[in-house]
Amino acid sequence: MRKRIFAFLPTTFLLLAPLEGAEPGIVSESAETIRYREVDGTETLLTKHPRRTIVGNASFADPWFTAGGSAIGVPTVRSQQALPEQARDLPRIGVLRSLNLEKIFAMKPDLVLINANLHAHRAVRHHLIDAGIPNVALDYANFHDYIGILDLFCRLNGGSVETNSTAKRIISQVRKLTEEAARLPSPRFAVLFVASGGFVLESGNLNVPTMAEMLGGTNIARQESGRLKYSFEQLLIDDPDIILINTMGDSKALQKKFTRDLISQPAWQQLKAAKTGRVHFLPPELFLYMAGSRYPEAFLHLAKLLHPEKEFTL
Repeated sequence: MRKRIFAFLPTTFLLLAPLEGAEPGIVSESAETIRYREVDGTETLLTKHPRRTIVGNASFADPWFTAGGSAIGVPTVRSQQALPEQARDLPRIGVLRSLNLEKIFAMKPDLVLINANLHAHRAVRHHLIDAGIPNVALDYANFHDYIGILDLFCRLNGGSVETNSTAKRIISQVRKLTEEAARLPSPRFAVLFVASGGFVLESGNLNVPTMAEMLGGTNIARQESGRLKYSFEQLLIDDPDIILINTMGDSKALQKKFTRDLISQPAWQQLKAAKTGRVHFLPPELFLYMAGSRYPEAFLHLAKLLHPEKEFTL
């Protein structure tokens, strides 16, 4: 797994220069352009102040509007709450995994924001390049990615995270919580991702484990790449101090099913987290989707679960 290096500095939270050649980030910047290195090492030249931006991934909408951007199209989403208010009435350009090229071309964008990790988006990108439509592929798996993307978006729109009041607030509040948590004992945690087909274990590069580690927790996942197949027997062996459950789908129905199938079983009650009442279902609006400008709220929620002995505030 590639490593991202970030640091909380006294006044702000800055993306440091990449340690290796393929690290994503801003390579150079002028008054009119930004050269950006994508996760695969491709360097893309972007023109500042785009006026007709299409947001190809709903998770990019919040940081884009936070950075002062405007947009002409977004994908269809299951819930309007997944989009910032400014984006909810915009024309739709297909669904996340099936963007409508015909609509995109007809809208004549001057920038398209693409998800670097989706095969369908990479396929769309080839057509955009052939048509001469500017685009950039972005990797957004966790809070660290969010800060890098927010900084890029701020700069594309003529500012920076240091001059954007919302960005400064988000960074300051998250920094405060993580610094307070760093002084506390480190609980061992497991993040279970629950869907209709069962559950898997989330490793350190995904969003919830990344946040929990930033708040001083220790992930029982020994690998560092995505979601891992994981058995109930192994959970009993690892026996974490706290279990965090992230649901995808009908949250209430999944909670009922998971409770019936596992939590209510006698073996589950032998877990340390079960005995101490530290099994928690996470609110999807903060943890299934990328929290964006609500990251401080999400970090606060998680800090209280990981360190119930401490009183946290924003």
